[in-house]
Amino acid sequence: MIAVGALVMAGGALISSQAALRLSDRQPVVVMARDVPVGQQISAADLTTVDAGVESPVAAIPAEQESRVVGGFAAVDLRRGTMIPPTAVTRDLRPSAGEDLVPVAMKQSRLPARGLAPGDRVIVVATADGGGDAPNGKVSAQTPPPGQVSATVDRVTGTPDADGQIVVDLLVPSADGPQLAQHAADGKVALVLASRGQ
Repeated sequence: MIAVGALVMAGGALISSQAALRLSDRQPVVVMARDVPVGQQISAADLTTVDAGVESPVAAIPAEQESRVVGGFAAVDLRRGTMIPPTAVTRDLRPSAGEDLVPVAMKQSRLPARGLAPGDRVIVVATADGGGDAPNGKVSAQTPPPGQVSATVDRVTGTPDADGQIVVDLLVPSADGPQLAQHAADGKVALVLASRGQ
């Protein structure tokens, strides 16, 4: 019994020391006090701080740097109770001068298998019709050559809508915005993921 008691005491001491170490690793970080949708400016009332264990320094913003967040804009949807990675806050509200934001609805099967993420560079190609091919698989002689527009992915909806489509918000030069919007409304666009080195 004495031996068992000694083992229990030793185990308890070990658990207590590990818990103390974990607590010592906790630090005050900035978290959301309420939901803030993408594009909305963040105020001090939207934020609070909690003590949390942070595995990576890029996973959260320390409480003493809260001023970095106030006045910025949500680059993604920020949910109440979640920590804020630095990349989720931007000082540049898009679209900026000289660019348009064009939503493009596409079937998931026509998007890259790896998916798309904000910041990805894509080439938007105007196709002959909504499926990318003319009837019988032949391109009509009257079909104009497809145009191409370089774009940056701003946002992607997480789940398909009732029609099975995912909406991709694209940032394009203002000169290309209206024409791209027309092609997108007709379903006559395809996306090509550009090299990350471009």
